[in-house]
Amino acid sequence: MCKWHRITACLAGLIGLVVAGLAGSGGALAGARAPTVYDMYLGGFWLGALEVAAERDGADYRARARLGTGGWVRAFWGLELDASAEGQVGPRHWRPSRFTAETRTRRRARSLAMRFEDWRPVEVAVRPPFNPKPWQIDPQAQRGTSDPLSAFLTAAASPSGTEPCGHEADVYDGRRRHRITLGAATEEQGLRRCDALYARVGGFKPKMMKKPDFPFTVWFAPGEAGGWAFLRAMGETPFGVAVLRRRR
Repeated sequence: MCKWHRITACLAGLIGLVVAGLAGSGGALAGARAPTVYDMYLGGFWLGALEVAAERDGADYRARARLGTGGWVRAFWGLELDASAEGQVGPRHWRPSRFTAETRTRRRARSLAMRFEDWRPVEVAVRPPFNPKPWQIDPQAQRGTSDPLSAFLTAAASPSGTEPCGHEADVYDGRRRHRITLGAATEEQGLRRCDALYARVGGFKPKMMKKPDFPFTVWFAPGEAGGWAFLRAMGETPFGVAVLRRRR
């Protein structure tokens, strides 16, 4: 399960599972949209839901996400996460300038704020601060990264005529660096199927870095304006099959 020090890592993992489709959007988002809800399951049990919403004003974007747990996960951890991001939209990527996240569990609460310049975090503020670790990485050395929510939006905005698969993104969550890779698309009963991989890049304990990467699969259905919309994703875990599914 997601303890605090894995919260934003879990959000990055959700990016890897969702990897497209805000409310069936087949193109770059324009204006405000109602939140899209994604349900999370593990081993057949409902864990909670992720809500994501975004709006654009010209080339600028603002987005928010809320992760809430339910059932036995909420009973034990009471986990909640609120995140926001802003930046500029390019032809293919949502380029971040600012990201914030607030997490709450039954044991503690913590806030994170990051400022990006040219795909590099230049300021990171955490309250209360993380305990120093010998394997920690320098935030300003993480060039070529995005925040978790902006990476989500990059994957979500599948413009008309482009494939939702065949992409790679590095994500920095304020403490760790992750890599999400989507393989080439294949056809499956009218859907697009992408075999994908989540990998740890840096900022993890050495024993965690030795663990195998996490393979998963994502399916997309035809969306609006000739684009593609996320339908569902799943992958095997030590706790059973993990599933993320857009709520209909």
